[in-house]
Amino acid sequence: MKKLSDFFFSLQFALTLLVIFAVTIGTATFIENDYGTTAAKVIVYDATWFEVLLFLLAVSLTGNIFRNKLIQRKKYNVLIFHLAFVVILLGAAISRYTGYEGTMRIREGETSNKIITDHAYLQIQVNDGIDFSISYGAKIYDLPFYLTLRDFQIDRYPGSQSPSSFASEVTLIDPRYDIDEPRRIYMNNVLNYRGYRFFQSSYDQDEKGTILSVNHDQFGTIVTYFGYFLMSLGMLLNFFGKK
Repeated sequence: MKKLSDFFFSLQFALTLLVIFAVTIGTATFIENDYGTTAAKVIVYDATWFEVLLFLLAVSLTGNIFRNKLIQRKKYNVLIFHLAFVVILLGAAISRYTGYEGTMRIREGETSNKIITDHAYLQIQVNDGIDFSISYGAKIYDLPFYLTLRDFQIDRYPGSQSPSSFASEVTLIDPRYDIDEPRRIYMNNVLNYRGYRFFQSSYDQDEKGTILSVNHDQFGTIVTYFGYFLMSLGMLLNFFGKK
């Protein structure tokens, strides 16, 4: 049992998991680029095996902190690196279990503030305190702001009909804060506004409309960004510590 725990909480095991994680994220990026966000979610991000990988990585890194006595040995730069990864993974878990995801479809020249959730929910609606109805299916959420699709753009590989990239030129409209400004959404360029993140997912067959993947998990995002802050702090401590 001790040999098993020593292996599970060893630095080598943690590094192996980190390499697997990095390769997985890189693969997911290629899948998303070639087959769309939905495919990347099904194959990687929403898969049970990916969830297990994140859990093992978080437990292994946390165990390394205590096994190697990083606090007692005052290895603060290494400690912060470990904590940074754990906090980032915690933020991902919060996003996964407390946030919700959906899809927004907009045609060129049209405006929308509605998203349809990816998952189905049991919904109970009560009318006048007596009549009620029960339904099961996707929810429709009204966002507190609007997006107008000005233009959808698609580029293809030379000599092929396969898309190399596609992007949405949108206008962000928020009457509450008097905002009316142009934004561009494309692969790895996310529109992040008021706790909602918009990813370029797919497009209509006639190439006159866009399909955006929408994620809402403001608290999870804050935790994840704090993890990135810790990682940057660890790099600074490591750099100046060598001096």
